[in-house]
Amino acid sequence: MASHRMVTKHISFYDEMTNVPFIFAGPGIKQQKKPIDHLLTQPTLDLLPTLCDLAGIVVPAEKAGIIKKNVPLITTEQNPDCLRVFRQTCEQKEALMSVVPRPSVRRDAKGFVEYLDESGEWIHLNTFAAYQAVNAALAEQCVIKICPNAEREKIKEALSRAQWAGRFQILHEKPTVIVDGAHNREGVHALCQSLKEMTVDTVIFSVLEDKEGEEMLSELQQVCRRVILCSFAQERLAGLKQLAEQHQLPLAHDLKTLVDERMAQDECIVICGSLYFVSEAVRLFDHK
Repeated sequence: MASHRMVTKHISFYDEMTNVPFIFAGPGIKQQKKPIDHLLTQPTLDLLPTLCDLAGIVVPAEKAGIIKKNVPLITTEQNPDCLRVFRQTCEQKEALMSVVPRPSVRRDAKGFVEYLDESGEWIHLNTFAAYQAVNAALAEQCVIKICPNAEREKIKEALSRAQWAGRFQILHEKPTVIVDGAHNREGVHALCQSLKEMTVDTVIFSVLEDKEGEEMLSELQQVCRRVILCSFAQERLAGLKQLAEQHQLPLAHDLKTLVDERMAQDECIVICGSLYFVSEAVRLFDHK
């Protein structure tokens, strides 16, 4: 609260907003020798059913507090336990519930994601990230429910132009340059699920010392022709020289020079890793 003179809900990439510690303690829970960072950091993970599963209890119905009396609920939730709780709560509060099914997804000739909406029409999105189709389908249905008279072409145009800063963000075309704030194992895994459907020439990667750099590198190497490590001004930077030697990878020390070199040779470049590193890449293209 109040960091960087900000007091509202944050969507920025400041470290204290993206790396929030979570402590889980209770009877029968064994003390870990090191922090568990693979259970609760997955962007698509629903904390409530996960914690209930760890505790060996069912999802408590009273926790569906976001549902208000006579206010419709629209969700893409697929977890059966959560859906059961939602339905029970909606019945109690006389709220109409709509479940948006996960849409079919395809790519156009350039690799951009398109999804099949409930009317049977393919909707174009300005992203290569297939997982964003679910978010777009939910947003579309919300608009239709709230504004039933909204022009369909306007909705399609808005969806086709929408972007999530720093998350599979396209900074340049011809060659394609993408940045993604995948800074942990789960984030890198989600990124690679979309990258494996593309032809990626180079991944430029940097990581902080408290992250599992080796595991992330191993997965990234499977979805591109080459990985290049790159250092930047950050006190918590991992030992990139050691990582480079272990994985027999090149190590660069100037992001701008490296990006210019790769743009002259490659058709698709992905810059990912630390959010600080990604923000530097975004600033580079602000001046291009």
